[in-house]
Amino acid sequence: MTQPGGWSRGGPSPVSMSPSNSPLHINELNLPKTCEIDFSDQDDLLHFRLLICPDEGFYKGGKFVFSFKVGQGYPHDPPKVKCETMVYHPNIDLEGNVCLNILREDWKPVLTINSIIYGLQYLFLVSTEAPLVALGQPEEAPSDLMTPRGGTLWSRHTLRWLMVAPPWPVP
Repeated sequence: MTQPGGWSRGGPSPVSMSPSNSPLHINELNLPKTCEIDFSDQDDLLHFRLLICPDEGFYKGGKFVFSFKVGQGYPHDPPKVKCETMVYHPNIDLEGNVCLNILREDWKPVLTINSIIYGLQYLFLVSTEAPLVALGQPEEAPSDLMTPRGGTLWSRHTLRWLMVAPPWPVP
């Protein structure tokens, strides 16, 4: 169902552009109920925005927008994904770069846009429990936590991170 502003709510995508030759398989998108997608330019399916509205966890009630740019190398190369919403998150830096393994070293051509959407949604379901680093087990923690917005504070002092993390904008 298309919402005001062009956003399309979760569930099978109602986009009726019939991109049968599109490598994105737009007709096969199955968005989680907490996600909406916006193809603002109906003639350019390779650039779109995703809205994630977590309904549980620390980020519940927030609204986070991501831009997707799918290059000519897709599906052999992952799309470029940026977070457009300023948010204090250990996996998102000040420029909106997202630290998600399937967007980099673990990308495989069998992965889809749906895989990325579910991966992004999972980032916002982070528990308020301390990660392994804060529990004194740094050898088991990811080595590439983003630091400019919160990775360092998150990994060293989870409670401090939760106190200084500014609220996210809710439009």
